[in-house]
Amino acid sequence: MLIMVGLPFFWLGYQDVLKHSTFIDTSHPVTATVVEVHRRDRNDGPVFRPVFEIVLPNGETRRYIGDFWEDPPTHYEGDVVSARYSKETGEIWSDELSHTRKIFGYRMSILGGGFAILGIYLIWLRRKEKRNFTW
Repeated sequence: MLIMVGLPFFWLGYQDVLKHSTFIDTSHPVTATVVEVHRRDRNDGPVFRPVFEIVLPNGETRRYIGDFWEDPPTHYEGDVVSARYSKETGEIWSDELSHTRKIFGYRMSILGGGFAILGIYLIWLRRKEKRNFTW
């Protein structure tokens, strides 16, 4: 059971880390403005996500609403932050939020990997007891 829970957590965390590492490597540094902060109320309290806006060199503006809800909010409406922008995906992530997202992925991977290793160890212990193996 621990293996079945651990491996998906490990995989999802790894994918998150990989996604944001690739984003950081392929995106361009920009200055973004937080134009609004979405709020969603949950049973255990509110969570927040910022809406970033940048102005491209040609004068066009781009907005991006991420998929990462957090509590407490990292940014507030009106904040001007250093960020990264990907022309290919249209994503805009502040440096701080991107770092937070990577840390979240690392923690998920470590937790999932730990569960999987613990599950494998417990299976090994059970099989060892069944064989009456002694040192």
